[in-house]
Amino acid sequence: MASFPDRGRSVAALGLSRLGDLAAFGGLVLFAVFLYTSIAIWFPPLAVARPALAASALAAGGALLYLWAGGLPARFDGLRGALLLFFVALGFASIHWSLAPRVSLDAAGEGFKEALIYLVMIQVLRTPRRLRLVAAAAALASLAPSVHSVQNYLLGRDLLGGTRARWIGVFQDPNHLAMALVSAIPLALLFAVDGPGLLRRALFAFAAVAGIAGVVVTQSRGGAVGLGAAVLAFALSRRRAGRGIAVAVCLGAGLVAFAPSAFWQRTGTLAEYQTDVSAQGRVHAWKVLYALATDRPFRGSGAGAFLQAWPRYAPIEAGQHAFVTHNVFLQPLAELGLFGFLAFLLLVSACLAGALAGRRAPVLGATSAALFAALLGNLVCQLSSGYSPNTFLFFWLGLAASADRIARAELPPEGAKERHGGLLAGQAVAS
Repeated sequence: MASFPDRGRSVAALGLSRLGDLAAFGGLVLFAVFLYTSIAIWFPPLAVARPALAASALAAGGALLYLWAGGLPARFDGLRGALLLFFVALGFASIHWSLAPRVSLDAAGEGFKEALIYLVMIQVLRTPRRLRLVAAAAALASLAPSVHSVQNYLLGRDLLGGTRARWIGVFQDPNHLAMALVSAIPLALLFAVDGPGLLRRALFAFAAVAGIAGVVVTQSRGGAVGLGAAVLAFALSRRRAGRGIAVAVCLGAGLVAFAPSAFWQRTGTLAEYQTDVSAQGRVHAWKVLYALATDRPFRGSGAGAFLQAWPRYAPIEAGQHAFVTHNVFLQPLAELGLFGFLAFLLLVSACLAGALAGRRAPVLGATSAALFAALLGNLVCQLSSGYSPNTFLFFWLGLAASADRIARAELPPEGAKERHGGLLAGQAVAS
């Protein structure tokens, strides 16, 4: 159960604190659902309410009420929190040297909102049950983009290039769609394998299969590699790997048997980057990034301003059609310089390490292992089709960090000390 203030506080304050805590948790569940369903676009009458923003505001407001009324200190997640706040602050500071200050202001604002969701998760997701409920909500909500993308593919409707399935909103980009689905699949597999009740397990199994089918019909090459990494990590990171390996083998056999030939043909072009137009766009973007990083190694272009830097740094063969960096780690290097790159890399590494180490926890172990697989799959997808650090990524980073904190509370002190040497050695649970 969640902890509340001491008995010396008034009944009214305790009630407000509990109300804020419940509101914050409800806001996080709704945010997970709205993040995956794009409900404001799918159901236009809700657009005026901006559901995802409203849910995040409810979560943040509730968390503040919980802390204020309860007289409780805010948690900033130790080293990870410091890296996150530095990364966000650097985004705002970059406005002063940005090649496009207005663009950088907007990008820094988006970064602040993403960091806020992460920090709200740290305050609110304090028990295994809460963490699993938010993860389960995201896994089930992923049915919306996966089912609709498969439906579009089967009907030959709104296909990119005539072959690649997509949906609405951010999912109009097949690579973004594949990345979001890959992240949800390990959690759907977790609840399908370990969840209570045959009906609920069947529902999550359907979500996992639909998610895999959704990735396949996007024909995203990065998505295919990320899917393989996520499923393999899910199988191998579990404390009892036998069942996970069996699930991975069955999924692999089904993929070989039922995936359309177009999926294999496009995935097979990974080695043919010299003649592939899409791959050459990435190569040109990395050449621009190299020139930019050489000229402005500690400043970058400014938050979100890589596209505006293209005309200044693009070689002749790259042309004037600008591409994003297509790599989630190189994007901070291009936009925020070396210090932004290092802060982001260390933050992501600490979240990954924490989720992987958390698999030893007696109650949360399986969930923590699945979150490691989800985050790893997300990052692998974004090595070749990455976006400026995005809401989906920070959502999974927040879940992984919360899992680590809960798992450390479950483990005895000597176990926690043993597995948190090096990078995370000084990070206290109450930080």
